[in-house]
Amino acid sequence: MLLGTGRTSRFVGTAIALGVALAVAWCPSARADEATDYELAYAMFGQEQYEFARAEFTRFLAAYPVSDLADQALYLASESERMLGLYEEAAAGYRRLQNDYPNSDLRIDAMHGVGQAWFDAGRYDESVLAFEKVTAADVEPETLATAQYHIAEAHYRLGVYDLALAAYDTLLARDPGPKHSE
Repeated sequence: MLLGTGRTSRFVGTAIALGVALAVAWCPSARADEATDYELAYAMFGQEQYEFARAEFTRFLAAYPVSDLADQALYLASESERMLGLYEEAAAGYRRLQNDYPNSDLRIDAMHGVGQAWFDAGRYDESVLAFEKVTAADVEPETLATAQYHIAEAHYRLGVYDLALAAYDTLLARDPGPKHSE
């Protein structure tokens, strides 16, 4: 296998991210600046090293609480927590983003994240409530469709089939899918 492809690339990228994380942890002076610290955490997130990414984003938020990147760091820390199965922590982080950064471009994504965290945790009633807030907001069609789908799925998993069917009907009315010509 060539270096830079497939599993070898993933392994090398992970090894580099872990090496940098260890160097920074053992030598705090290795931290260059705000952008470098964010890029390190982001690289770990991109390599699906969610434990390290969560720790680095949390460290970033403590070191740079008024950074222009703080909302993004909080969002990605919350995403890392969701990916680690820390659903309560993830939902709390997403809500914190909504409260602390009400003008953030990531506010709707955070609303969606709350719903996704509860859905992933199997807390479908709470998921429905969170996704209904997303559908009531001014959101992009793809985000709206994803939220509506999760509402339908949550009702289905709760065994409330009439509400599931109504939610699926709403989804199809909003996005009937690709048009086929004869």
